[in-house]
Amino acid sequence: MTTTAKTAKQLADERKPDTFDYNGATFTVPDRALLGDGELTGLLLGVEDAQERGDTRELTADIYAVLRLLYPHGAWRGVLAKLRDADGRVPIDQIPAFVNGAIEAMNPNS
Repeated sequence: MTTTAKTAKQLADERKPDTFDYNGATFTVPDRALLGDGELTGLLLGVEDAQERGDTRELTADIYAVLRLLYPHGAWRGVLAKLRDADGRVPIDQIPAFVNGAIEAMNPNS
């Protein structure tokens, strides 16, 4: 049986956590491969542009698109469920802050 030595990157990736805590709840870290995804990059640039222009409608649409890309196949609904407040609503400012936290968790050493 032959084994191959792991690269430094593989070892570092194994040490990265699979979950992160946000606002008192635990979430799964999104697929780290998305960090190199052109669609995610484009959406994040759209978020930044909408923020600079003060376009809250475009910002909301873009941030939800990012959330759905990070948590596909309906998993984003579970995220929203955990972000709900005592009144059962998801505060609009929680979503961009959560997305930032998820992206930071994907690449904690950056």
